Amino acid sequence: MERVATAWLRGRRAVRVACVNAEGNAAIYRAALDRANAGDLGGYLELYSDDVVFGGVTLEPMDKAGVVAFHENFYSAFPGTQVEVLDLIETGDQRAARLVLSGPHEGPFLGAPASGNDVQLAITTILTMRDGKCVERWSTADMLGLLIQVGAVPPPGG
Repeated sequence: MERVATAWLRGRRAVRVACVNAEGNAAIYRAALDRANAGDLGGYLELYSDDVVFGGVTLEPMDKAGVVAFHENFYSAFPGTQVEVLDLIETGDQRAARLVLSGPHEGPFLGAPASGNDVQLAITTILTMRDGKCVERWSTADMLGLLIQVGAVPPPGG
């Protein structure tokens, strides 16, 4: 089923977007998260297109190689991480999700040695899907909270 919607993009320019099988994109996203939760990082990374742009996690948006390296480093430091979807909002070819990642800190991360602490990381993310792949993703995450949990920085007032 094809739907057509008008969307406002950067520069306030209206564009008409054809949304094919939007519900299928949500199922693809959830299946990718299920793979991550099962420890299949490679399967999870199949979610991303070869020309993906992933911003908000590092100073500059990442390409596919950056996305792979980032996730490999993260899952090396936090093996067994589980992703819980708290909210998933779908419109057209976009998904907005509120997630919580939880798992043990068992390897170095951003200069912090393994602490052994169980941590939680709150993330809000927006993905744009095309042909069953994520072509663009923008995320915010509570990195300060994560760094406090692994002992890299002291808690406020501490």
